[in-house]
Amino acid sequence: MRQKAFALISTVLLISLILLLVINVLTLAQTEKRINSSFTASQKAYYLAEAGIAKAVWLIKNDSGLADSFESDPDWEYTFNEDNVFSSRGHLSVTIANTDLADAEVTSTASFDLGSGTASQRVVKARIYRTLSESPISNLSLLAGDDIYIWATGLYTNPGSLLAGDNLEADGFSWLEIADNTGAINDLNIRWLSELHSDGLNQAANCSGSISPACQGLPTPVSLPNIDFDSSDPNSWKNRADYVYSYQEFRDMLRDNNPLEVNGVIYVTGKVFVKKGQSLIVNGVLVADDNIDVGNDYQSSPTSAKIIVNHTTEEPSGLFSKKSILLGKWANEFRVDGLIYAEDRFDFSHLTTNSITSNINGTTMARDINIYNLWQNMNINYNEEIVNSTLDYSPFSPLVTIEHWEEEY
Repeated sequence: MRQKAFALISTVLLISLILLLVINVLTLAQTEKRINSSFTASQKAYYLAEAGIAKAVWLIKNDSGLADSFESDPDWEYTFNEDNVFSSRGHLSVTIANTDLADAEVTSTASFDLGSGTASQRVVKARIYRTLSESPISNLSLLAGDDIYIWATGLYTNPGSLLAGDNLEADGFSWLEIADNTGAINDLNIRWLSELHSDGLNQAANCSGSISPACQGLPTPVSLPNIDFDSSDPNSWKNRADYVYSYQEFRDMLRDNNPLEVNGVIYVTGKVFVKKGQSLIVNGVLVADDNIDVGNDYQSSPTSAKIIVNHTTEEPSGLFSKKSILLGKWANEFRVDGLIYAEDRFDFSHLTTNSITSNINGTTMARDINIYNLWQNMNINYNEEIVNSTLDYSPFSPLVTIEHWEEEY
């Protein structure tokens, strides 16, 4: 009897022990499952929060409206949300809050539902900023390393300033309407019934003539940018060119095609002559390692010479000469949406009563600039996007992200 009782007790104890072990194993398994589930949810929440930071940076780089606010409003704030990420269990909220111009703290909060009213949450924070700066030739419609001379011309800029590295002179009944500043490092002379009216400052070491407002102070010198025409550097204009032509090849193209239309970056190893009766349309940049001459070379034709340069947003455009850019009396249209650059001279010598359309939208730079337009008007307007696209100059540094992150569960 005692043996049966002992056996029964032993059996009950053994079953209880096994049951306890099973319960413990099941509890451990359930705990491990919750831990794994929590870890997985935490990882998903973290990567979702990181994705929120990446999207914020992408928006600042690619959404012009948001970028403008980021760069111009020190108190700007923007929030976006994403729901039902990773099926219906992931949620994301990102706030971009400026602490200064082009300087913001980004807070990305992501959560992943675990069920039973619980969730795993991660908060990732990052600072993004961009250094603001100005182009060295910002807002300059005309920039001469030495002299600017204007005769018998109505010159208008809107917007844009004029700056001569030495002297600026206007005479012969010229009329200058400058939307911004006019400056000369040495002499600013307005003579022979000419007038200068600037909406900004007139500045020079010595001023004389009809100048409004009166001269005040000295302008800040600005050097002509260095242009790499044909070095071995892969970024030189010759190495970047889509097409390279000799003088003879390009002359024949102009002769056989009227108008001649070219696209991209065109480099000519020699002079470019656009004669009377020829038309050239450049959808991009025309670069020559000699003179670019328009309307100075006569040939029998009922029509005049014409050159038009068109610009595509964020692509370079303009006329570049390693020597001079010369426009003569046989031209009747000179329209350039681009940057004009001559290492020596830019001569606009339209000494005839024949009408000419002359508009430059971009900027004009040369060692010496001479404009003779026989009492006709000329518009030269500064365009920052064209200048920056053509010179590969960015008005802002790259967007920099400094990340740190904090966790919340």
